Amino acid sequence: MDLRGWLKLYESASNHPITAWADPAGQVLVANQCPSAVAGPRGSSRRCLGHAVTQLIPPNPCPTSLCDRRERDATLLPSQGSGLAQPVVFTQEFLAEFRDAEAPLRTGLLRQLSNVVPEDLPGLLAAWYTTNDERRRHIVRRLVELSQVEADVNFDDVFRFCLDDADADVRSRAIGGLADCEDRWFMNRLMELLGSDPVPHVRAAAAQGLGRFVYLAELGELRPRDRSTVEDGLFASLDRPGQPLDVRRRVVEALGAFSDARVAELIGHAYADPEPLMRVSALCAMGRSCDPFWLPTILRELRSPRADMRHEAVLACREMADPAAVPSLVPLLEDDSVRLRIAVLGVLGALGGKVAERTIVGCLDHPDAATRRAAAQALHELRFSDDPLTADPD
Repeated sequence: MDLRGWLKLYESASNHPITAWADPAGQVLVANQCPSAVAGPRGSSRRCLGHAVTQLIPPNPCPTSLCDRRERDATLLPSQGSGLAQPVVFTQEFLAEFRDAEAPLRTGLLRQLSNVVPEDLPGLLAAWYTTNDERRRHIVRRLVELSQVEADVNFDDVFRFCLDDADADVRSRAIGGLADCEDRWFMNRLMELLGSDPVPHVRAAAAQGLGRFVYLAELGELRPRDRSTVEDGLFASLDRPGQPLDVRRRVVEALGAFSDARVAELIGHAYADPEPLMRVSALCAMGRSCDPFWLPTILRELRSPRADMRHEAVLACREMADPAAVPSLVPLLEDDSVRLRIAVLGVLGALGGKVAERTIVGCLDHPDAATRRAAAQALHELRFSDDPLTADPD
């Protein structure tokens, strides 16, 4: 959803008309034309900002007002001609720290962006669009990281308007931040980005994001029309003149889970491609297909001289979920790559079985600390899968 869409959402939620425009320098000006006092939750009141919007978006004064819902965060500002005491949507301290490219991004600051309510969006958008590119990139990167480790935060509203950011890195990171989103609007937005975004790495990220909707389609959780839209759109992007390799390979990966002859043929062509990275993506697609037809190819690539092919083949074994892969995986624990050993142990823990368990136990005394930690985690996963009631939580 673009800025105009967010403002419409705010307008419908607050029953106050919204005005938004841009000054000659391209800065976004947002105003909510509200009464000076509006009843809030449990009898509280929300006071308007009058002309204090200039505290958010210099240098042009705004003749109307923003409405503040966060009374606890409000700071009273001197009136600029209105004669009213005017709290900002976020405190001046918050806004200054938010936009200061030299200031570290505190976790406490970022948490304030969780679960943004419609009434807060105008103030947040005003601050966002007056923050420099590098700072916005840093904020989105940290929000993605924080959302992966803290279950009680939700930055989807921020990621959603970041899909329309002028900066390509912000757009691509926002796609990653919405990786768990299964809403239809997100599917449609990804299709738009894949089809029309001018920056290749954003189109590549959109293709990766559509991979989730391919899985949903295979599970019967998408409308038949939407399934066709996603599949046809992904294939159409492959035919786009001048489409870079990185976009095409991500499309191949996304399509992998579709179980039809057209996709199987595409995977075969990708595996035969002279570009090594396309062959890596073909292995990814083979795993996502979960088609036993590809298992011999995947097992063969476990012995590839290329480290990236071996690694992708290991991950494909996890997707295939076939215990027959265990004997071919075990020798890779002698590989020099710590990253590969960790991946192998994770797959062995997922596949399970006596051979896998003995192999993992044997790695608990590995000289490399990272490998030992991976072995302990894999053993816990394996035993938890066998008996979740008796597995050691440590």
